[in-house]
Amino acid sequence: TTELQVMSDPLIMKEKHLKLHLSDTEGRRFEAVWWEGVDKADDTPAAGDLVDIVYTLEKNSWNGNSRLQLVVDDLRFS
Repeated sequence: TTELQVMSDPLIMKEKHLKLHLSDTEGRRFEAVWWEGVDKADDTPAAGDLVDIVYTLEKNSWNGNSRLQLVVDDLRFS
């Protein structure tokens, strides 16, 4: 998916994973996780950046709640 806007600075989880909150051009919001993203990213995206991502859609179940999330395989700046 291309030209997704990073809505806030990524949350760094366990010093190696990135959680991203993204929005598309139509205002739909997505939560994404990039396992090992701290090491894989050439430059960490920040709030306001536009990115293109390759991902897998996954059901995330945690603490009795389920939701869809994007699991990032690769990311580049738009």
